[in-house]
Amino acid sequence: MKISVVIATFNRRELLRQLLDSLFVQDIGPAQVEIIVVVDGSTDGTLEMLEGLDAPCRLKVFAQDNAGQAAARNLGWRAASGSVVLFLDDDLECPADLLADHLRSHGKSDNRVVFGRIETRMSGRRSLARELLSRNLRTWEQRMAASMELRWPEDAYVATNCSVARRLLELSGGFDPAFYRALEDHELGLRLWAQGAKFVYAPGAVVRHAYQKSTLTAVEDELWYGRAEVLLGQKHPELREHSLLAEIARMKWWRRTVLRLLASYPALAQLLLGVPIDLVERFPAWGLPTAIGARLLGVWMLATRLAGAVQELGGWSTFDSAYARRLVVLMYHHVGPGKPGTYPDLTVSAESFERQISALAKRGYRGITPADYLAWRLGQRRLKKRVTMVTFDDGYSDIAEHALPVLAKHGFGCCVFIVTSQIGGTNTWDEAKGSGTHHLLSADQIAEWQAQHVEFGGHSRTHASLPDLETDELHDEVTGCRADLARLTGFQPVAFAYPYGDVDAEVEAAVRKTFPLAFSTAEGVNYLCTNPQLLYRTMVMPGDSGPTVVLRVMLGYSPWDVILKWRAALVRPVRKLVHRLIGRT
Repeated sequence: MKISVVIATFNRRELLRQLLDSLFVQDIGPAQVEIIVVVDGSTDGTLEMLEGLDAPCRLKVFAQDNAGQAAARNLGWRAASGSVVLFLDDDLECPADLLADHLRSHGKSDNRVVFGRIETRMSGRRSLARELLSRNLRTWEQRMAASMELRWPEDAYVATNCSVARRLLELSGGFDPAFYRALEDHELGLRLWAQGAKFVYAPGAVVRHAYQKSTLTAVEDELWYGRAEVLLGQKHPELREHSLLAEIARMKWWRRTVLRLLASYPALAQLLLGVPIDLVERFPAWGLPTAIGARLLGVWMLATRLAGAVQELGGWSTFDSAYARRLVVLMYHHVGPGKPGTYPDLTVSAESFERQISALAKRGYRGITPADYLAWRLGQRRLKKRVTMVTFDDGYSDIAEHALPVLAKHGFGCCVFIVTSQIGGTNTWDEAKGSGTHHLLSADQIAEWQAQHVEFGGHSRTHASLPDLETDELHDEVTGCRADLARLTGFQPVAFAYPYGDVDAEVEAAVRKTFPLAFSTAEGVNYLCTNPQLLYRTMVMPGDSGPTVVLRVMLGYSPWDVILKWRAALVRPVRKLVHRLIGRT
């Protein structure tokens, strides 16, 4: 037996019959095909129809109480005898060469997951949900036509028209029944991808999908997708940053407010969104804008998915602490008296630093460390609403006298990024450019402050501009830095700061392999969906007051800096115009 076709079905007798008829006339010999149908609690006569069939190939029929698609598919593939298992939904039609195309794509490999193509068949009353699905499928096909490479995590699926080497199913254990109504295909795909399975796209393996769900049913399904998305993030924490739920926190405040209102009051959502969508579908001759209907449907589906996630988590406060926290990271260098020959923008006075941290503390902010933030990103802890992160680049010794005691007094954690080849030395990278000499933290000082909730991260070994290095030099600067810190502190560091903020794709990839978090010098607010290798920071300037730093933490930048830039942009052309007028007179 070469290929086993597994079909889980529920109350779709006529559609299932059409699918089976198309499978009975496949190009490959009947002796190579096995069809397994799992009737998942159907009450429409499906079992009786199946019992009356005279199949040209082996046909196995199983019945179970309605337990969901994951449980039904597991029952099916475990009863399969083929070396390849193809999963099909019961509302498909297959061309005669479908099974041959899947087998050809597997070849002699027993480590492949093969994707076929799905075409949506348009029939019956107009459905915006069907049109949205068809558009999404076309977008995916266009991407695959441009590049046949499948990507994690968006292509890590074992969905309909997807065949899997049976050996992989045995190793993985199959689908997780905890995902009763949604995302069981994505969950298995993630595990197979992690096991090293080869995912392959077979554009010739096409099925036609007879989509029959109403738009309202499609929206109601999103409730299950929201619940399943939470479960998926709990089982696969690395997926949380890619979650649709994570994107919600980054929306403009008014969009978030509207979305939460619609998620909290589904009857209101149906009135405001469902009614105009129904008009677009019922009366196409009226010329109502389809684009508007599609936009409203997208909002309705997202609000329903959000409602499902909130239900699964037990309330809005839990959802916010799990998915919607925002973090602004403050960047300092020197704290203390200025020194001749030093870049003036890099030094904040001790008095200013004390006022800045006090202002934050009075408004309820607390400082966290990169390890705290990483644990939140992985779903291992909750974050309070008012948190920030204080970071120091280069590890100058003046912060031990003027900054770290202030943070300890206010209960703020922080992170100091160390240039590991210069521990206890001086800022040789700046001295070479004519800067004054500054001493760096010693090994003893690092050990002392590590015991007081100060975290230490990597800043390379020599403070080189990493994009300028050869591959082996880059590897030494990054992995060597991590090894140096691990030996010194006894802990594996989790955070890295790019020297000078210089980073390109190669540098980012090298750091990603070594540090789970990396900080840039670009300003902005960090969310769960922010690239953890390009986290934003805002640099505190010498003249910043306490309220200014509070604004930085609220906005991710200083509004005064923006005003000054705008003023400079306006003053320059006015000044030129005045000079021209004066010159003419």
